[in-house]
Amino acid sequence: ISALEHMYQYSLAFFVKLFKQTLARTPSAETVRERCDKLIDATTVNSFNGVCRGMFEHHKPVFAVLLAVAICRQEGAVGDKEWSLFLRGAQGALPEQNLPNPDGTGEWLADDKWDELVVAAESSPA
Repeated sequence: ISALEHMYQYSLAFFVKLFKQTLARTPSAETVRERCDKLIDATTVNSFNGVCRGMFEHHKPVFAVLLAVAICRQEGAVGDKEWSLFLRGAQGALPEQNLPNPDGTGEWLADDKWDELVVAAESSPA
């Protein structure tokens, strides 16, 4: 996020303090697995809130998307291919299927954007 604004540089001490506060405030659980799940969720929320507190409003959605995608990639819900397609677009790749643009006229949805949507649908897991 420091690429968005040079002021967005958070220290390790900031995150250590945040994590210690999260450990103290997160309720206990009956099993280690439940405790870990609670800590992961609380750490994610507290990190997001702590970082967003010092961000400009127009950068918060960008950070939210980056954090959400990082979580989804960690869980395997978003693969490298989908993430690359999101970042770079289809880069001229043509869809395997020749599906007609439902708009027909191209006024609402340009044909090249329709092709990118089809490529995205073809590359994502079912």
